[in-house]
Amino acid sequence: YGKRQQRQNSQGLAWAENNLMTDLELSQKVEQFTKLKTLLETNNWAEALKVTQDLVAKLPTDSDLLKVKGTITFFMGKPEETLKSLESIKLDEPDDIAFLNMLGYAYGQIGRYEEALSSFNRALKFDANNVNAHLGVAKAHLGNEDYRLAIKSAQIVLNQEAMHVEALAIVAESYLELEQYTEATKYLNLAKSSDLNYF
Repeated sequence: YGKRQQRQNSQGLAWAENNLMTDLELSQKVEQFTKLKTLLETNNWAEALKVTQDLVAKLPTDSDLLKVKGTITFFMGKPEETLKSLESIKLDEPDDIAFLNMLGYAYGQIGRYEEALSSFNRALKFDANNVNAHLGVAKAHLGNEDYRLAIKSAQIVLNQEAMHVEALAIVAESYLELEQYTEATKYLNLAKSSDLNYF
């Protein structure tokens, strides 16, 4: 009986230690999430990335954390790290449009235009009028030197926001590459009147 009781006591102690450790870890994670929320609200990207990396190290398959990490690295101008985070998770819900667009822009920034187009088109399946996705498609076509397709996609943006400076600039650049200088000048002047600080 004595040995059995000792064994039960030691098992009980081990259970308590494990559960206390779990509670302690949970408390630390809650602290980190709270800190992360504050850092994100103040656009403190570098510190937010450190906290997120610590959390991802502990929860490497957590899709929400990977989305946060992908977002932070996207806004820090680190497309390769954005891709590393966002490529590893499924993005197949309407709520994922922003992340599909980020993925597309990250691909575009490193010259992977076909993959960029694929991501933007996936976003457009959820929202056919998404301005950011159409703009991304236009930029990817411009990067691929498909100037007529770039104009076509940028015009979809301009149908929704007539003075969208980036779309106007894409149309202007595309016409310039096609050596249609009158149209290029027209859209360049529209872009300048929309935002003098853009150029």
